[in-house]
Amino acid sequence: MNPSVLIVYYSRSGNTRKVADMIAHLIDCDVEPIVCKENLSGFWGFIKCAFYAVFNKFLQISKIEHNLEKYKVVLIGTPIWAGKISSPIRTFIDRYKDKLTRVAFFATMGAEPNKGIFRKINNTLAKEPVAILIISVKELKSGIDKKKLIDFITPIQDSSNI
Repeated sequence: MNPSVLIVYYSRSGNTRKVADMIAHLIDCDVEPIVCKENLSGFWGFIKCAFYAVFNKFLQISKIEHNLEKYKVVLIGTPIWAGKISSPIRTFIDRYKDKLTRVAFFATMGAEPNKGIFRKINNTLAKEPVAILIISVKELKSGIDKKKLIDFITPIQDSSNI
C-alpha cells in the first residue's frame, strides 16, 4: 500500500471523524487526527470553541506524524465553529501551509452548508482546493448520500493519480 492521499482532520464531537472515516473507507489513504492540547470538551469547551473561532485564535496542537510532502493530495477536515473553520485546523494550516501541494476540504456544521467558509483558507494557501464537501449534522444523522461522497472523492482520486 502506497497511498498518495492523506486525511487530516480535527473533531471535537466526533462528527468530522465520522466523515473522515467514511471517506477513508472509500479511498486508499492515510489518516491523521489533529490533537488539540487544550481541553475543549463539554459545555465550556463549546463556548471556548466559538470564542476562538470568532477571534481567529490559534491553539496548541500536537506535531503530526505523517510527512505531508509525500502526499499528492491532503484532505483537511474541520467542524465549523461560529461560521468559521475550527481553531485547531486554523493552526494546522498556518503551521504546515508550505508543505501542502494540493488540498481538498470537508467540513461538518450544524447550519446549512456554505462553501464560502473556505475562501480565506484558499487565499492563505494561494491555491484552489481539488474538492469541497460540506455535511450538515442533520445530513450526517439521517445518512449521507453516497453519491455526494463519490462526487467529492472522484477529483481527489484523479489528482492523486497524476
